Amino acid sequence: MLRPRLPIPVFALCFAVLLACGGCAGREDTQKEFGAANAQWDSGDKVGAVRKYKTLYANRWTTASEKELILARIVDLVLKDGDTNEARMWINRGLDDRVNAEYSAPGAKDMLVAIRREREEESKRKEGERVAELKRQETEREADAQRRREERESEAKRKDAERQEEIKRRTEVWRAELEEKADELAKEGDAKEARLAEREATYKRRVEMGALDYSTKQEIEKLKKEIPPIWEALAKLEDRIAAGPPESVLAGEKPPAKEPVSPSNSQVGGSTSSGGGPAPVIKPPSSSVTVGGASSAPPKTVHVSGYTRKDGTYVKPHTRSSPKR
Repeated sequence: MLRPRLPIPVFALCFAVLLACGGCAGREDTQKEFGAANAQWDSGDKVGAVRKYKTLYANRWTTASEKELILARIVDLVLKDGDTNEARMWINRGLDDRVNAEYSAPGAKDMLVAIRREREEESKRKEGERVAELKRQETEREADAQRRREERESEAKRKDAERQEEIKRRTEVWRAELEEKADELAKEGDAKEARLAEREATYKRRVEMGALDYSTKQEIEKLKKEIPPIWEALAKLEDRIAAGPPESVLAGEKPPAKEPVSPSNSQVGGSTSSGGGPAPVIKPPSSSVTVGGASSAPPKTVHVSGYTRKDGTYVKPHTRSSPKR
């Protein structure tokens, strides 16, 4: 048959009662031993009494007032026997345990004062060491923080230098590409200008001979339409070079550049220069048209800002006009 279990509060109460009973028994035994030790001391058996006192001092049931008496009698006896080291040990133990013993043996009070002074000096020394250690740690932390700041600043400078170098490289690449396109446009425009001059001279010479060359006239008109867009595109490129690269280029983005649109150098009707190809068709002078009638509008003027080429040459601001038609 199972026995009923006691509720937890009842069990705790029983345990507390047992502890109290044990404490009472322990205290009664300590009092008996303390009384026996005192009787030995009073009878003159101080050595036997001190042996019991030493055991009682470590007993948990010994009261503070009993410890004061025990400590004083132990120190008095060991000093009379000349054992100053043991006396110092017991005095230090009493100070550690905060026992206010009244010493009556010769030299015990002086020893207590000396020990207290030594403990104060030791406390001051340890406090000084603690403060010095705190200062040292603070100095190390400040030095470490300063080192990290310098490392961060150095790293920031290095990254900034790399960024500036990369910006310079991108700018040079961007400028070189635009200048190459500008050179191509200038060569194309010069070639078409030369071709136009040669075609106009040929057309004028044939008109003076009484003939009319329709293919040459058509080519002249086509060239006059193709040349202005070339110079306009060149002027825009020169302005872009003078203004510098956009933020997208400096940031590393490179959108597809718009190629300048210009007429091709293809010839009209398959005709070529007077040095080769099929002969031009000659018509009667009855339908002759003078060269003056084919003249174009006055040339346009375009302003170009100053800029520096990739070879280091600086181009001053100037005004560029389309050639005479």
